[in-house]
Amino acid sequence: MPDMTAESTAAAAFLTAEQLGGSKTIGHQVRSDADLARAVEHGFPTATIDALRKRGVTERDIAALVIKSPPRCRTGTRNAAA
Repeated sequence: MPDMTAESTAAAAFLTAEQLGGSKTIGHQVRSDADLARAVEHGFPTATIDALRKRGVTERDIAALVIKSPPRCRTGTRNAAA
């Protein structure tokens, strides 16, 4: 894989965000790969799925992209902090 410069990684992050509907849809401005990572950590609104559909991503591929944690993982963290 070729080395990516800071400019090219920022451009790739921006283009990825645009494919997801842009900053208005994902709720964050993306100017770097770190910005994109933060947006991912905060979670994307469901409107990003509509943006993917508009770009021709199939339901099967969308389903493969959506990562769901088991409910016990989500509640276990809260219970451990209590």
